[in-house]
Amino acid sequence: WLPSSSVSPSLTVPADAWFCLLNDLRYAAPVQVWSEHTNGESLLVLRYEKADDSVEKQVWLRQSNLQPVYAELYADGARVLTIQVESCQ
Repeated sequence: WLPSSSVSPSLTVPADAWFCLLNDLRYAAPVQVWSEHTNGESLLVLRYEKADDSVEKQVWLRQSNLQPVYAELYADGARVLTIQVESCQ
């Protein structure tokens, strides 16, 4: 169920989501990027889509240091996994 444009489809458990997400942030280009303000913080939102234009994942990054804050992963048009990052080093 874990969609990834740049990682082997054999990675299909929720624990693989973090690796796939970081890999796509590094190597894949988002289809859309915009900014949002949440809880007084400026965030960039990156949207990745599949070839059929359906949403694959959305990732929120702190605008100040580009660290991931939150992500949503989708399969068959439904959100199947959310990731909330409390700290990242």
